[in-house]
Amino acid sequence: MTSERSNGGGGGPVKWIFAALGVIAVVAAAVALDDRGVGPAVVIGVGALGVAGIAALFAPQQFLKIAGVAAVVVALVGSAGVLAGVLKYDDDADLASSPTLATGLPTTTAQVAAVTSGPVRSGEGWYDLTQHEPVESGPGHEVVTSLAIGVGREPFPHSIRGVQVSPASQPGNFSTWATAGKCTRLSVWVGKDAASTQTEGAGQFVVRADDQDITSRQAGITDAPQHVEVDISTVARLTLLDVRASRDAQNAWGTPRAYCTAPPGRLLS
Repeated sequence: MTSERSNGGGGGPVKWIFAALGVIAVVAAAVALDDRGVGPAVVIGVGALGVAGIAALFAPQQFLKIAGVAAVVVALVGSAGVLAGVLKYDDDADLASSPTLATGLPTTTAQVAAVTSGPVRSGEGWYDLTQHEPVESGPGHEVVTSLAIGVGREPFPHSIRGVQVSPASQPGNFSTWATAGKCTRLSVWVGKDAASTQTEGAGQFVVRADDQDITSRQAGITDAPQHVEVDISTVARLTLLDVRASRDAQNAWGTPRAYCTAPPGRLLS
């Protein structure tokens, strides 16, 4: 009787219950780590430590059983720590990549679609520029219901396609709105029209305040959509201008919007 207990027969069902719970907890921790993109070495290490700890519960020596419990606890606590660090990193990365504008500026094309279901007709808010008459425009800017940009998957509603040959010295792709005293922010996504039959060239996208360029971007057909957000609170005439050569893919302005207290032009019918 004494020798049987000393060879690991003691502990009864409690040992088996603890072992089963340990297996479930270690497997769950390993799966969670793998889902969060943690390196395979860490996942394997956690699994190995947990399995070794559970196996030690069935060893005849009491100190090995205690070491087994400790190993399982270390595996689970370590997993929790790693997961907490990964989650915090993801949250910090999301905060760092999101716009700082406190007026609910969308950060994905899905959010753009959600907040631009129709024009704001009066009062303070976001106005779709494509639904308001510009004071001046070139022949190359076409308003389209929606378009996809570069390698982006989701379409942008209420957008502009730049189709003409449009050199910087004599642009044909441009639109100008009167924003004096009415608008404070511009939000737009730029890049190449994913449906363009041409696949060459890098388009230049310029935001112009009156007669001065305040920001610009470049993009090719294989680039992801780029978000442009600028302060236009002192701008009287806001111009979106893109440069395109004859063999270049068509340019795209995805969901250009201005945050205004009054419409930036007459509402188009």
